[in-house]
Amino acid sequence: MDRAEFIIKGFVQGIGFRYFVARNAQRLSLKGFTMNKGNGEVQVVVEGDCNIIKELLELVRSGHRHAVIEEVSVEWGEAKNEFKSFEIKY
Repeated sequence: MDRAEFIIKGFVQGIGFRYFVARNAQRLSLKGFTMNKGNGEVQVVVEGDCNIIKELLELVRSGHRHAVIEEVSVEWGEAKNEFKSFEIKY
């Protein structure tokens, strides 16, 4: 199991982007969360198989139809097994 944290910059708040991320992460059976940050970015913390996380990363980079993705930074690490599901934090 691996862990990744994505920080997505661009036009990604107020358009359902977190729901897009959550639906895809849940469909891929990944665990973790997504949340809006106060600076306009979206954070995603996800745990699961490395190849499945990379699949989610590609979906995030291609974005949702209303999103304008300027940059996606990724930090990889070892899973901490702290999540039971994938959720949206508010």
